[in-house]
Amino acid sequence: MRQTFHSRTHLVLLLLIAVTLPFSRNINSYCIVLLALNWVAEGQFREKWQRLRNNRLALLFLAFFLLHVAGVLYSEYWQDALKLVERKLALLVFPVVLGSIAPIGKKNIQKLFLAFAATIAGGALFSLLVHAWQWLSTGAEPEIFYHALVQPIGISAIYYSCYVCFSIFALAFYIKENWQVLSFNIKFISGFLILFLTGFLILLSSKIFLFIFIILGNLFLLFFIFNKQRIKKAAIAGGAFTILVAVVIASVDAIQERFRSVWPSNLEVLQQEQFRYDTPFTGLTLRLVLWQMAWQVQQEQQAWIQGVGIGDARPLLNEQYRERNLYLGNPDLNDTGYLNYNVHNQYVQVLLELGVVGLLLWLAYLFLPLLVAGYGANRLWIFFTIMMATFALTEVYLATQRGVVFFAMFQSLFVFLMKKDETGANGKFVL
Repeated sequence: MRQTFHSRTHLVLLLLIAVTLPFSRNINSYCIVLLALNWVAEGQFREKWQRLRNNRLALLFLAFFLLHVAGVLYSEYWQDALKLVERKLALLVFPVVLGSIAPIGKKNIQKLFLAFAATIAGGALFSLLVHAWQWLSTGAEPEIFYHALVQPIGISAIYYSCYVCFSIFALAFYIKENWQVLSFNIKFISGFLILFLTGFLILLSSKIFLFIFIILGNLFLLFFIFNKQRIKKAAIAGGAFTILVAVVIASVDAIQERFRSVWPSNLEVLQQEQFRYDTPFTGLTLRLVLWQMAWQVQQEQQAWIQGVGIGDARPLLNEQYRERNLYLGNPDLNDTGYLNYNVHNQYVQVLLELGVVGLLLWLAYLFLPLLVAGYGANRLWIFFTIMMATFALTEVYLATQRGVVFFAMFQSLFVFLMKKDETGANGKFVL
């Protein structure tokens, strides 16, 4: 009876963590703390320790977190380092909890994914309703693109695009794998949500996630709708899908402008030793310059193996920004410019902070579980990995709660709760 109570509580708290993640960092943090406390109250530490010891992937995930802890020891700015470790506690909590508890069941995991998708759709609808109300109240034309679109729910358009993209394919795989047993109403509602979220993703106009969406959409059509045996039909469908999305993007000036701001980019700025406040950076050239500076820091510190430490990366980058006269803001306008910017690439950031050792562990964290799972890997998990690996090229999502909790929780769900008693022949169930 006690075991059942704690198992159900684990499930409820995981659900609450998923649905509060986009909207409230504080409530989300409290739910994570309660998940950890419920795990402690459940007891059975000998069995849990045995599960963790026997799971090499759990040890890999723990090693990546412990390397961050070790990074505090050789950070001059150790107080900043401790804050960063605290922000990354999700990398400890989710592998330990989900890697040691009993299976919560395929249907429960499906419900969690669907609840997350429904929550994201609800947040999208709320944002549109707020903008519609403001338009009706003031008569002013609402700005319903990029960050302004999700301003009513207080989240970055980039991270909401990540959630929307994942939700679209969670729903798509749910329909695909359960087509024979779903009622017409469920199919209709799920299909409508996919179309609604797709439209919202386009309005969010995140370049990286529109690119990811097109790639994953084509992969879905190729492997899971038309199958590899009908490549010609899949290619035609994929081409039509890509053209349709491109036409929609091209037909909206505000979204067009987002893409025009990147290309053409003046790559000559990469050759500059000094910059001005009005140096014409685009999103692409700024990232390339930041990566270049991170490389320079790494060379100067000779910290290729162990990195500069998680607390020292930001001060050392700020020093580079000052030396090369990167715009550092205007105090009179409360503008800090590029001061305290990270490198906007998870791979480069890990290399800078934790060196080659950290980068290898990060790559293993991302890709090794899928390689271990092999052909029987969960299909949505494959898409999740592609999405997060691509997202890491432009953002340091492990530095934010909305990024690290999303990644650590869903990666752990895919890795640890695909238990043998839930599976088919390959030891992995497929949603």
